[in-house]
Amino acid sequence: MGSFDILKAAEEHRQQVDKLRWEGTFADYLEIIRENPRTADLAHARVYDMILSAGVEDRPGQPGVKDYKFFDNDIYGLDKTLTHLVEEYFSPASRRLDIRKRILMLVGPVGGGKSTLVTLIKKGMEKYSKADGGAVYSIVGCPMHEEPLHLIPEDLRDDFKREYGVYIEGDLCPVCRYRLKGEWGGDISKVPVQRISFSERDRRGIGTFKPADPKSQDVAELTGSVNIQALAELGNESDPRVYNFDGELNIANRGVMEFIEMLKAEKRFLYELNTVAGEQTIKASRFALIYADLCVLAHTNEYEYNSYFGNKENEAMIDRIFVVKVPYNLQLSQEIRIYDKLISQSQLSDERIDLSRVHIERPGLTYTIDTLRDLHADRPEAELFFITGADALAQILSWKDADELFELAHFIGVTRPGYPLSESGLPDDRVTLQEVPAMAISSTDCRARVERSEPVWYLVPDGVVQYINKYRLYAAGSPAAVQARQ
Repeated sequence: MGSFDILKAAEEHRQQVDKLRWEGTFADYLEIIRENPRTADLAHARVYDMILSAGVEDRPGQPGVKDYKFFDNDIYGLDKTLTHLVEEYFSPASRRLDIRKRILMLVGPVGGGKSTLVTLIKKGMEKYSKADGGAVYSIVGCPMHEEPLHLIPEDLRDDFKREYGVYIEGDLCPVCRYRLKGEWGGDISKVPVQRISFSERDRRGIGTFKPADPKSQDVAELTGSVNIQALAELGNESDPRVYNFDGELNIANRGVMEFIEMLKAEKRFLYELNTVAGEQTIKASRFALIYADLCVLAHTNEYEYNSYFGNKENEAMIDRIFVVKVPYNLQLSQEIRIYDKLISQSQLSDERIDLSRVHIERPGLTYTIDTLRDLHADRPEAELFFITGADALAQILSWKDADELFELAHFIGVTRPGYPLSESGLPDDRVTLQEVPAMAISSTDCRARVERSEPVWYLVPDGVVQYINKYRLYAAGSPAAVQARQ
């Protein structure tokens, strides 16, 4: 039996969670603010503090490039992108400069790491809110879990800043304004305050919005909506008790909201987003203005980006967007780390599977025979199997040192739509044919199309197409085209 005691660990975890529970009065909260003014940070500053809290170092030999430890174990080969993201967006936004009024949009090819980056920030905010340095407090029962300092009247905020060193932005939500007068008689000292932690699962401080069918999707999914039953009972649309503060912008207050494939959304959704980013305000139909402090993390693919930004009708919205390009990683050492991470996160990490680097670490042109020789030299006792499609198998006798290929490995040919599966002319005891369901996409055909100057859009990811074009891979007569046939 192992030494790990799950029940003991679960109990320790429960005790740790209990330590996060704190409730007191507004007067108690003011003492917390006096000891640590950063507790009242706005959303962008909170994200920036979270990133820096993990540590940051200057990159030796690369002026202007920094290593942010927060991203170390999840994002690879995007050092300049991360420096641009943190230093050009989050840093000035944390100081309340005008850039925080722009929507952050990550743009890049499929599989480039945009979603991973956003998910990392969301998970990081959840964890940071549970740490002492990232503690978040709100008015008890507030549907917007808003900053308690909003209780301080506008006329007293300059004096408060001089005394406490804290700038206050925003107003009480309609519900808290109603309760302050009705429940607490206007006495802010009686208002209860609690510590909260962000949680995407519990819809608190972390929101996610994804465009859907415009015929069925309502903008209320962003801004909240009127409760028809409560309206029937109270009879007044302006009464804060008739409103459901359940939109993604509402629940993401104080934290972050992910907007998936933002440019696929209809304009009415983008207008709401623009209002929140530029004015920190949610404007619901026939209802009071709602202050909202959040960081919008949007992302989209390059095709949608080029199409949207190329349309002059979108200039007003484009001016409200801060773009960060997230390209494919092109560093060999970092690519290896990506594969290691993917294997470690999969079931394959529990099996006898290794990731070999002999192919990508060999300089210059490389052929199949070279890879097999290296693998055989590394593991002379192992039986090697080489799995390939019917299209490649049909050409195998034209590959470099073809006779030696069959001495080093047993070949398994699998079906490829449009290509007959045949072992004609191949050694019977060294080739096995296998029928498998497959898509009609062939790497051989893709390379041939590029060599003939024919398009391969929709056959491979957009980023791959751009990479091929940028480095003129597989063009007629190029070394890559010759090598690809062997």
